[in-house]
Amino acid sequence: MRRFWCSLFILPKSVIYECEKTLRRFLWDSLRDTRKPGKVKWAVVCRPLEDGGLGIKDLTTLNKALILKQLWVLLIDHNSLWAKRRLAHHIRGKSFLNLPGRGNKSWFWRKILLAREEASSSVLYVLGNVHKFSLWFYPWFHGTSIHALFCHVVIHDSGLRCTDKVELVIQDGRWKCRRSLREIRRMSNELIEISNGVQYITISHSQDSIFWLKHG
Repeated sequence: MRRFWCSLFILPKSVIYECEKTLRRFLWDSLRDTRKPGKVKWAVVCRPLEDGGLGIKDLTTLNKALILKQLWVLLIDHNSLWAKRRLAHHIRGKSFLNLPGRGNKSWFWRKILLAREEASSSVLYVLGNVHKFSLWFYPWFHGTSIHALFCHVVIHDSGLRCTDKVELVIQDGRWKCRRSLREIRRMSNELIEISNGVQYITISHSQDSIFWLKHG
């Protein structure tokens, strides 16, 4: 039951505190006054068994991990029932990574959107030959998105659409380059920087992939 609720909501700190207080009371039954410190620090209790702890999951960490897992499913598994519902009712053909975090949204969905920033440092986007990534809003451009770097004006300057995919600027496994002096003079500084920057991004021969990076 605990894991179920942890995967559905980002639990308020007050709820986590009460849950952990109950666990501490169960472990240290002789401590009738729960305001007193336990016999062992809670951080030690939550360590794995092989590290001298009891293997009890820290609720804050568990909650965060399960919410990030939901976000991960939304990025890579659009066939899951949960992802289909979010795609139909919340995303509606837009880019999930560019949806505003505020507005008339449920508390749960706002928390999912806020988790995107924390997940960004752990997710790697690798371009391949099946170009499903958004040209502007997916962080394939040296770890960030073009929109995050240059804002909406660069889309306007390019003459392209917000919904365009990366495939629009790739041909035969290579980046399309505008090299003539006449064309360069017509490009904004931002577009020139993007055009130069993509030359250092490798296009793999497999399909587009998203990887979760392991830290520590």
